[in-house]
Amino acid sequence: MKANTKGTPQGGPLSPLLANIYLDALDKELERRGHAFCRYADDCNIYAGSQAAAERTLTSVRPGLRSICD
Repeated sequence: MKANTKGTPQGGPLSPLLANIYLDALDKELERRGHAFCRYADDCNIYAGSQAAAERTLTSVRPGLRSICD
């Protein structure tokens, strides 16, 4: 196993705070688009009316999420 040298410890007190700071822009964009969603820290559910709508939404938010993770 290789030790992880990035990020904060899982379950640590700083992790939810950082997730809320980094994902605030995602929340605002989903609200702007009128999507129904629920997010707690780094767990997020986005609700869509169909499989096709869900796939379109995932495709549109994925680049922004990747930029946060890099």
